Amino acid sequence: MNLAADDTYGLEEGTQILYRGIPVGNINKIYLDGERVRFNAQIDTQYLHLIKSKSRFFITSSVDASFTGTGINVSMPPIKRLLAGSVSFDSLGDDKINSEYHLYASKPLADLAKYETAGSTGLTLFAVSLPPVSIGSPILYRNLEVGKVSQFSLVDGGVKIHVRIENRYKHLLTKQTVFWNHSGVKIDANLSGLSVTASPISSLLKGGISFDNLAGVENKLNDNWILYQDYKSARQFGRKITLVTEKNETVTKGMPIKYQGVQVGEVTLVHLNFPGKNVEISARIFPEYVDNIAKKDSHFWVVSPEIGLSGAKHIDTILSPYIEVSPSDSTQLSYTFNLESHEKATSGSTFYLQSLSRSSVKVGAPILYRDFEIGHVTSVELGDLADRVITSFEVEPKYAYLIRKNSVFWNVSGVNVSIGLSGANIKAGTVDNVLRGGIAFATPDDEPLQPKAAVESTFLLNKEPEPQWLTWQLAIPK
Repeated sequence: MNLAADDTYGLEEGTQILYRGIPVGNINKIYLDGERVRFNAQIDTQYLHLIKSKSRFFITSSVDASFTGTGINVSMPPIKRLLAGSVSFDSLGDDKINSEYHLYASKPLADLAKYETAGSTGLTLFAVSLPPVSIGSPILYRNLEVGKVSQFSLVDGGVKIHVRIENRYKHLLTKQTVFWNHSGVKIDANLSGLSVTASPISSLLKGGISFDNLAGVENKLNDNWILYQDYKSARQFGRKITLVTEKNETVTKGMPIKYQGVQVGEVTLVHLNFPGKNVEISARIFPEYVDNIAKKDSHFWVVSPEIGLSGAKHIDTILSPYIEVSPSDSTQLSYTFNLESHEKATSGSTFYLQSLSRSSVKVGAPILYRDFEIGHVTSVELGDLADRVITSFEVEPKYAYLIRKNSVFWNVSGVNVSIGLSGANIKAGTVDNVLRGGIAFATPDDEPLQPKAAVESTFLLNKEPEPQWLTWQLAIPK
């Protein structure tokens, strides 16, 4: 029976072959066959039944150490075996004995490998600059070598690193695989102390690249895998998204993206898109929030301060502006969104107003009933024929009954000044109306109560109220 490996691993002719620590055979010959090292193995007849079709052979002459929740777990073979080296195997599969088995450098590597897979798979990584690796540097999965760097080449904007992963470990690559540089010693000093992270000896000497599966992390650039500077950079990056807006007045690099007061991402770049005649804002969503935020129909908008006589909202954005997001319920992922200037309309009742001009009406302006805010303007647009302005607004469902078929609406925004022979006549709403604008409505009390207006009904928006409108006191039952 033959064993094959990429190295002798320090084994010599006469090395024992063990099963559960009991000698069952030995290596009687070691020789080089091309680029592979081959071992002729002899198993005692009484133990041949232990060799199965899927048996895995591995070196057991090293000391294994692992960290657990209670401390360090160290596994060390007997001194004699530690000095001389040995080979162990497991008994898996059917009774067929293969002509050759792969010899793994350690039991963890044997446990990770898929059986009956030979050769290697090539991958291309991209980095802005070449990390401290060279041809032959190891590719590591949780500090276990599963491949090597084969070559690298310069390209526009960075460097491509070509690597090969042994096919027996190819199953470790998934859609969530992330690569990072794992070379040298990293020292992180902060107020809480000093953290020192050292790579395996092979990586310290030759450089190395590690990978693992991290959910919610951007891992591809076109057809190439992204190579991050280190594990911390990879773990914290998240997923890149693009926000599109017609113009940008307040968004800057580093601006936070929040949901219910918690930061879930940040702006990374703001640039002009000349072909599209718009502004594209690159941002990243932190890994732990990607699955909930980067979904089709999620709503992003710039939060602005609102100051009125009745109080102030979002006053913190004067010094620290931010983007708010309202996640959608869709199960479909998306990475490109429009950046809006206002909050997404709620699920209230929608109505429409028509007027000859926009006047001072703006999105977000309140809808008032007896100076009590019951809704807000959601959009102000030109009609299809550009002969009128269409204003849409939403009213909270519990107040929708107040709007009747014969209700009248008027603009209470701004200040109206008229000058005549008798002097100047100035009409203005409350200070809050002057600052925020608004639309008010009332229902006539000199005629029978009309039915509730149907949702999406259209009304005329008057420039100002008739004097009697302000005196109507119609009782409206719920």
